[in-house]
Amino acid sequence: MTGPALTRPPPPHVLQASVVASTWALPRGAVRDRYRQELLAELHASAPHDRTGYAVGVVTHAWALRLAVKDEQPVAKEATMHTKPLTCRLGLHHVWHTYSTEDGNRYLRCTRCGKEYTRGGGSGSMTAGAGYW
Repeated sequence: MTGPALTRPPPPHVLQASVVASTWALPRGAVRDRYRQELLAELHASAPHDRTGYAVGVVTHAWALRLAVKDEQPVAKEATMHTKPLTCRLGLHHVWHTYSTEDGNRYLRCTRCGKEYTRGGGSGSMTAGAGYW
């Protein structure tokens, strides 16, 4: 055989069972029932070639959904994900943009990670808010 092997998607009842099983992680009662109905409706409404990917996504994100549903206080965005891209954290690449302070001074800040531009070191260095024009 010269080409890639063709694989068949799982039968619809297997996808449906996996989505139902993923909702067992949710709290019992109306919340679980509502999410189960919504997730199954999305599964059936999606195109046949997208159903496997959808079901896998539901299963892999079941625990995150449980935490979001159980948690009365919403989790801050910063607490759930890395706030700085890897290239910014390693100091390899920043996307600099010009910002102004209230008194009219301008400075550079990375739009992706929020780092403010400082030039060089010593007595002539530019610091945040000091302006560079």
